[in-house]
Amino acid sequence: MRVLHVHDCWPVTGDLVNGLRALGVEAEIFEPTIGINQTSKLRRAALPVIRTLEAFRLRRLVQQQQYDIVHVHYARHAYMTLITGIPYFLHCHGGDLINDTRRLGFRQLTITAIRSARKVFYVTPDLYKYLVDIRGDAIFLPNPIDIDIFKPQGVETHNVLCISKLDRRKGVERFIQAIELIWDMRPQTQIAMFNFGDASDLAKLWIEEHRHDPRLILLPRIPHAEMPSLIGSFSVVLGQQSLDIGAMGMSELEAMACGKPVVCYYGYPNAYPEPPPVLVSQTPEEACMHIVRLLEDPALGQSLGRQGREWVAKYHEQKQIARRLLQYYRA
Repeated sequence: MRVLHVHDCWPVTGDLVNGLRALGVEAEIFEPTIGINQTSKLRRAALPVIRTLEAFRLRRLVQQQQYDIVHVHYARHAYMTLITGIPYFLHCHGGDLINDTRRLGFRQLTITAIRSARKVFYVTPDLYKYLVDIRGDAIFLPNPIDIDIFKPQGVETHNVLCISKLDRRKGVERFIQAIELIWDMRPQTQIAMFNFGDASDLAKLWIEEHRHDPRLILLPRIPHAEMPSLIGSFSVVLGQQSLDIGAMGMSELEAMACGKPVVCYYGYPNAYPEPPPVLVSQTPEEACMHIVRLLEDPALGQSLGRQGREWVAKYHEQKQIARRLLQYYRA
C-alpha cells in the first residue's frame, strides 16, 4: 500500500507517517506551497490560479507514483482534492473546525471538504461538537506519541513547568492565577512558562511585574527535539486550564509519556476505555492544591507519572495509532 499525506501538520503528520512506515507501508508527505509568503497584492490576487496549479500538481504526483490513499490534513487543504476529484481521507486538527467554520472565506470550503471525504478523523474529543451536524460518523483518532523519544529522562532540577503557550484558548488567566496561589502557599517554588502565544499581551503586565523574580523562568520557543529533556527537568507539569477545551493536547500527552504528573482541566472521561490518570483542576484553586500536594509528596508524583506513561503507551503510542489508521484505509 502507498499512502500520501497532504500537509505536514506538525508533529502529527510526521508521527503518523513514521508509524505507517514502521508497519511496512510506503508513506510520504506532500506539502502545499500556496499561501506561503503571499504578501504582495499581485500574489494574493493570483492565489486562485496558484491553488488550481497546485491541485493539478498533486494529481500528477498521485497518478505518477500510484498512491492508493490520499490523506489530507486540515480541511482547507482539501481544495486540491475537491478540484481534481481525488478521493481522500480528511484529518481535522482543531483550527479548521473552531476558526475556519466561522470565517467567511473558509466556511463553505470546510463544510464541503468534511462532507466529501471518505472518512473524517478528529484528534481530540472536544472537536466532535463541531462535526456532529456535518459528519456524525467522524472518528476520534487520538494523536500519536513517539514514546521512544518522549520517555523519562534527565534529573529534576526545577519545580513546575506550565507547558501551554500563552494562548487564550489554553486558559492563560487561570494558570497565572494558579501560579500566584502556589507562591502564596510555597513562596520558593520555581515555575517556568513559555513566553509566547496569541495572549502574550494579556500576560505582558504580569510577566513584566515578575520578570526579575528568580522564581519565574521565562522560556522561548525551543525545538521539539529538546522538549523531552526540558520536561524531564521538572517535577510537575501544569497543562491547559481552559473549560472551553477540556481536552489534552500534544503537550500534556508528551509530558505524561515522559513520566511526569500532569495537572490540567479534562472534561471527557468517557472518550477512552479508562480516563487518563491526570489530576483534574476546574479552578485555579484546585490546580494550586494539586501541585502543592505533588511537590510535597514526590512518591505520589512518581506513581502518577508511571501511570500516565502506561496510559499514553496504551492509547496514544505511535505504531498503535498508525495500525488503527491502516485498518480504516483497508476497509
